[in-house]
Parts: sequence; C-alpha cells; structure tokens
Amino acid sequence: MDQSQLINDYLMKARDDIRLLDPFYATARMNGQFQIQLREGERLREEMITVGSPVVLPLLRAVPAKLRNVRPNAVLTEGFVLGYGQTATANARDLVETLGAAARRPLIEGTADSSAVVRALSAHFLAFKNVEDAGAILRVEQLFSSEPIEVARIAAGVTLLVSEHTTENGWESAMSALVAWADRQVPGWKRLGRDAVDALPIAFIGLMPGLLIEQSRAE
Repeated sequence: MDQSQLINDYLMKARDDIRLLDPFYATARMNGQFQIQLREGERLREEMITVGSPVVLPLLRAVPAKLRNVRPNAVLTEGFVLGYGQTATANARDLVETLGAAARRPLIEGTADSSAVVRALSAHFLAFKNVEDAGAILRVEQLFSSEPIEVARIAAGVTLLVSEHTTENGWESAMSALVAWADRQVPGWKRLGRDAVDALPIAFIGLMPGLLIEQSRAE
C-alpha cells in the first residue's frame, strides 16, 4: 500500500468513541463486522507507527481535503459529517500522541503550512506533554501573534494556555483571545461563572472538528 492510500485509510479508520456515527455502524455492530473494522483500524495504526515521523506532515495535509469532500445530503446528515470530522482529527491525534517527541519537528513545520487547518492541528498537537518543548511553544507563540485565521489562532492560544513553557504575556494574550472568541461563539457563557473560564480550552477543543470542517470548505 502506498503512503497516500495508507493515510487515506487511516484517517477514517473505525473508532468506538464517536457517538455521532453510531447509527452509521449499527448494522456492522449487529453482524459482527464492526469488530473486524476495529481490528483493521489497529493494523493501519501499527503500520503508520512503523513509518514514523515522516508520515506526520503528509497526514495533516490530507485532513483538509478529507473534511472538505464530505457534505450533508439526502443520505448524510450534519451529524454524520461532524462525526466524520471527529474521526479524522481523533485518528491524527492518536498517531501524534503515540509518536511523541518524534512528531515534534514535522508539527513545528506544520505551523507554517499554507493550510490554516494544518496550522491549527499542528499548534494543537504541540500541546501534548510528550511532544512539546520550549522551542516548540515559542513557535506556537509566534503563530498565535501572526495568524490571521481564527481557528488556527485560537488553537495556538489554547496550546499556550495549557503549556508550562508559555511566557506570562503569551498566556495573558491567549486567554484574552479565547474569551473574545467565546463571546462571539458561545453567547451567555459568562453566566456560568469562573468555572466556565477554566473550561474554555476544553470547550474549544470539543468544537474544533466542526470549525476545521468550516475552514476546510473555505480553503
């Protein structure tokens, strides 16, 4: 299997944690095919791990097209499309987390990619404890300061909020940006009090697949 086909298959490998796709897999669960799909997904994952860090950037660059090409229609609901986006981003996340520090260099390179989707994912994944270091977070701060596309800028900001390597000014700027984003995207969130502020990074990460789908369609 060539690398592009491997990446294509891996991004959409079956998962057991995407509730929006439960109706899609209902028949496969009943006839036992779903477990076969899960095992095939694990095989694909192991093959991706064997390729290692050289596959990281090509994988991220394949995400925008995958998200752009799935649109709701008479058969595919908006929920399915969002579940599709959740699957692609979660599979990419799993690979990066498994590769750890080996994924750092391609992720740093990804923060300068021409696609805002790739920049957003790269910045987001650089927050992982087994991936980040001071140099990577400095690059994320630079991206945050210069990024014109909101989803990539806020993804970088969330990474700055959770990293121990972020400067004080970087943290304060990132929090201000995230609060401003929430004011536009989640009206009334402040009524939930201080806990809502602490939960904002998690809220953004939860919404990120849908935001990446929108950005993919705009590119």
